[in-house]
Amino acid sequence: MVGKRPIAILDSKPDDSLLIGRYFLSERAVDIRKWNHQTHPVLVYRPQASELLDPKLMDNWLQSLYNMGHVLVYIDELSALQQRYVQRIGLINLMARVLERNVNGKKIHTPLWLSSQRPRAIPVQAYTEAMRVVAFDLGSDADRIEVSRDTHPELRLPPVYDHGFRVYDRRYKKPFHFKALSIGKSS
Repeated sequence: MVGKRPIAILDSKPDDSLLIGRYFLSERAVDIRKWNHQTHPVLVYRPQASELLDPKLMDNWLQSLYNMGHVLVYIDELSALQQRYVQRIGLINLMARVLERNVNGKKIHTPLWLSSQRPRAIPVQAYTEAMRVVAFDLGSDADRIEVSRDTHPELRLPPVYDHGFRVYDRRYKKPFHFKALSIGKSS
């Protein structure tokens, strides 16, 4: 069971661990029209290189999810969208207006989750508009500087734990630091 809200995943580097629940797998942006989120609550879009390198097409796909509303959008590897310096309307709408908006008198929510292994190659709005940032302990000082610039200065501190991570929630004064999770390991 995935949940009540459908999920749309942009899987730019095919990862089978993202094939969750009753999914609809697509390699073409236009296939979003065929997605029935009642029978397949998870859409996994794995764009072919020609689509991934087409900024207008990718942005139209994101905008269609924004227009649809009430769908959780997860972009796995935000840097693949190549929007660090030139953001486009679909991504901006998802980042800036994600929490709530009114459409014909109804409140619409379109939560957005972003991930990237390249914190220096994503738009600054990914940090400034985020309610919560989860950053694995980054070995590169330049990466830590980039993440901390628009979030919290303590995210710049060097790693303390092997494979640890920090969670910064804007409602709290400073980030929480965690050791690596031992999922699947017996204690």
